Amino acid sequence: MTRPHEHLDIPLVARMPRPGMTVPGGLGFTPDGRSVTYLFSEEGSLVRSLWRYDIATGERAIIAGPSPSSADEANLSREEELRRERLRLRELGVTSYQFARDADPPVLLIPAPGRLQVKIGDGEMRELSGIEGAVDPQLSRDGRMVAFVRDNELFVAPIDGSARPVQLTTGAGDTITNGLAEFIAQEELDRDHGFWWSPDGTHIAFQQTDSRVIAEYPIVHQGKDGIDIEQHRYPFAGGPNATVRLGVVELATGATAWMDLGADTDIYLARVAWRPDGVLTATLLSRDQQTARLLVFDAAGASRCLIEEHQQPWLNLDSGLRFLKSGEYAR
Repeated sequence: MTRPHEHLDIPLVARMPRPGMTVPGGLGFTPDGRSVTYLFSEEGSLVRSLWRYDIATGERAIIAGPSPSSADEANLSREEELRRERLRLRELGVTSYQFARDADPPVLLIPAPGRLQVKIGDGEMRELSGIEGAVDPQLSRDGRMVAFVRDNELFVAPIDGSARPVQLTTGAGDTITNGLAEFIAQEELDRDHGFWWSPDGTHIAFQQTDSRVIAEYPIVHQGKDGIDIEQHRYPFAGGPNATVRLGVVELATGATAWMDLGADTDIYLARVAWRPDGVLTATLLSRDQQTARLLVFDAAGASRCLIEEHQQPWLNLDSGLRFLKSGEYAR
């Protein structure tokens, strides 16, 4: 027997999430592989919590619920609003989480607007101090440190709260950022990170972006009590793009080595990844998007091309490259 469809009215269709779209997101496994973790709103709203499903018993439980600040869009900074827009993210509450890959005991990090929460092993969820305004926080693989961007500079801090954050980069300003993906990378290249931990946690590769050649473009935000005008450096088609550099900073000394990306600066830094042996790699895409080169770098920044590909009328960029422990790579 066919069941009648629920009556759809305008308020039901207009609300978010859309009817039938309340589904789990951010699926993953706990480090021990015994449970599945996911983001879900049991009441069917945009405000999500982090859930755990025990594979053996079938039991479900909430690991972390939304804080008052994370459930209200008014608490988001402009940088967070822009990142959410480019990620096509409408959900609130717990919108992301991460486990440190090689931590023992397990380390769980949950970002919220202007703050970070961490859970070590079976301990209680607690808030890290001195992390206000953190953007794009990322755990080191061993779970001992967290790196993030604040005021366009890259910082690092111990997750046990034993020391305050340390600034790793300098020179940022209104047109120069360290550790943030530029507009084109986020919007067009499907890359939203601007820094990358080395496998051993001793170095961080980061992107420095100089957008001073891009003219400001006013964007008017309406729908609130007042009108907000954002001065955005928008790279129009055919116009100049931001200039990007790739650096590697050593946590112990703060010294930065700059990688040789070649003489042509009008390129896209499409992908960055560390090999299992600790060698940094980057994929560069030409401005006409017809040529891609996979580069590897030594500690001083000298580069060597491993692969060069050409395609017309354009090259489809993907994220399928994987480096194996043997040193080989597969796609």
